[in-house]
Amino acid sequence: MRNSIISVIIPVYNVEKYLSRCIESVLNQTYRNLEIIIVDDGSTDDSLNICRRYEKKDKRIKVIHQDNGGLSSARNKGLMNSTGEYISFVDSDDWLHPDFLAFLYGESLLSNSDIVECSIIETFSYDKYCVVDNYIHNRITFLGDDCFIEFIKGVYFKQTVWNKLYTRKVINNILFEYGKIHEDEFWTYRIFSRAKTVSFLNFKGYYYFQRDGSIMKKPFSEKNLDGYEAKCIRLNFIETNYANHIVRIEYINFLLSSIYFYYRIVYSNIKHKKYYLHEVKSNYNDVLKKVEFKNLNIKKKILFCSFYAFPKMYCRIHYGLSEVLKL
Repeated sequence: MRNSIISVIIPVYNVEKYLSRCIESVLNQTYRNLEIIIVDDGSTDDSLNICRRYEKKDKRIKVIHQDNGGLSSARNKGLMNSTGEYISFVDSDDWLHPDFLAFLYGESLLSNSDIVECSIIETFSYDKYCVVDNYIHNRITFLGDDCFIEFIKGVYFKQTVWNKLYTRKVINNILFEYGKIHEDEFWTYRIFSRAKTVSFLNFKGYYYFQRDGSIMKKPFSEKNLDGYEAKCIRLNFIETNYANHIVRIEYINFLLSSIYFYYRIVYSNIKHKKYYLHEVKSNYNDVLKKVEFKNLNIKKKILFCSFYAFPKMYCRIHYGLSEVLKL
């Protein structure tokens, strides 16, 4: 078996409480040929000192310090300083199963995959360092246009940057959007659009820790509309570059996303709320006209028509997002 270098990129910002757990999980990988690039994004707590201590202990670690520029800036710095044939990202409050990289790398060699993704475990407990098993329950590989089709279907492959292993050639210097949150939304679909082979492993190898202070736990603000901007850009990209049968899948994704963002705006305290509600609803109406209703199930027909006619009433009736996500 080849023994390629895998560059593991860890962006860090004020995570002193969780950082050691993350770094230890990378150092304890059964696949050993690693380049571990830790980018401290101007932390004001003890995170940088923790990184420096690990750098002294293990020569595979390279610590980079920069002024605070956000998650995209930190990931880009890591990418630009990486040398491995493969790339993986780990958020600094998450951690890895010991076989995460070994299994994903082995699958990449076996199937010649540009991207390999595994299942995740969501955890809310700081103390629970759980390792479920080290067994791949099943694997599936897609080729050609099916790589992107399966990505936008969202059954096996998710938008998240982490829980994946990428070849360097598939990333090919595509950087994250500076100054954006929901940066995954701007980046991941572009990488999948370049892939010729992708694989999914039903192996719970990535532990996603949801903490109160994380970006995803903060109240909805105008910055969260970066995610909606990304959805609009992605739809335009797919309409421009892909055949109709792929575009039709994305129309449904966009309508569901528009309902989600409309709901979040309605129950937020953001400025210019009326303007944003108009923009989302206007884009929703434009895309709805392009949808072939004969191909929709009855639940989606009722959903899309109800929201079209009475958007605010729909949000009041379906106050929880779970009603949308179940469809």
